[in-house]
Amino acid sequence: MATATADPLARKYQRVFEHLDADGNGYIEQSDFASFVDRLAKEYKLAKKDQKVHAITAAFDMLWNELVRHADTNHDNRISEEEYIASVRLTVDDTTRFNATDALANALFDIMDVNGDGQISKDEFTRLQQNVWGISAPDAIDTFTALDTDGDGSLSRQECVKGCRQYFNSNSLDEPGSWFFGRF
Repeated sequence: MATATADPLARKYQRVFEHLDADGNGYIEQSDFASFVDRLAKEYKLAKKDQKVHAITAAFDMLWNELVRHADTNHDNRISEEEYIASVRLTVDDTTRFNATDALANALFDIMDVNGDGQISKDEFTRLQQNVWGISAPDAIDTFTALDTDGDGSLSRQECVKGCRQYFNSNSLDEPGSWFFGRF
């Protein structure tokens, strides 16, 4: 693991790397993305054939291809933390092919929206935060409150996507979206 950095984006990307490195071997491999999808499917009791599983799998497959395209210079089909941070910067900036941030945010929104009402309740959001990301209840609730920018007690798709964009694009650790994977 790389040493901690003062660069806010690098800190945020390091946190995501830690969540995605499912086997803890210091690399993200395509199998780590599959493990994450399996965790989501298990938590939300979704069958492998469920459309929501297909959508998140497709988003991660596309993200994997973009990460490999930008980072895997030695063609070993795995990405170190340093490669990940560098490639996420390029992937986030490269909107010519695939917007990974929006695709993943939309797919996660659909999974979190268990009751299908088009809104994410506090309970739906904290379930993902706690049971999938391992974020404490108080931090998950604080994150929900910060992301609920219109204060209506639920997250719209727009608020969720905006929060995810802030996480991956904002140099501030104080933006509501910067807490998407836990507070700094």
